[in-house]
Amino acid sequence: MTLRVFEPMRDVLTLREAMDRMFEDAVVRQPGGRRRQTLTLPLDIDEQPDKLVVRAPVPGFEPSQIDISVQGDVLSLRGTQSEEHEQSEGGSFLREWRAGSFQRVVQLPAVVESEKAKAGYKHGVLTIELPKVTEQVTRKITVSVE
Repeated sequence: MTLRVFEPMRDVLTLREAMDRMFEDAVVRQPGGRRRQTLTLPLDIDEQPDKLVVRAPVPGFEPSQIDISVQGDVLSLRGTQSEEHEQSEGGSFLREWRAGSFQRVVQLPAVVESEKAKAGYKHGVLTIELPKVTEQVTRKITVSVE
């Protein structure tokens, strides 16, 4: 029977190396590579008595590159940004200007009136004001006998 000495740091280092490789593959782009990156969009949603205010940082995106839609109590945000690069003489040594996109779908804490929604963009921050539905009409349906 062979006895094996338990070395916990060996296993941790192996896990760390695997995580480093995974992170490098997901985020770091090799020079000359043209991979699109999908960004995670953090949101702040403030609930006020009459409306919801959603804020999202979208630096580098133009308002025309952002698509906002609301259906009931579900808010969808999408954006696509393309890379513009002119190459003169020689090749690139390092290029970190990327093309990217984001998509975020979130359920809101209240039903909103989508036709009265407003969106603004200032200093890389998207602000969306969504008025809450003031009253929901409950309709009674009678059952008919055939």
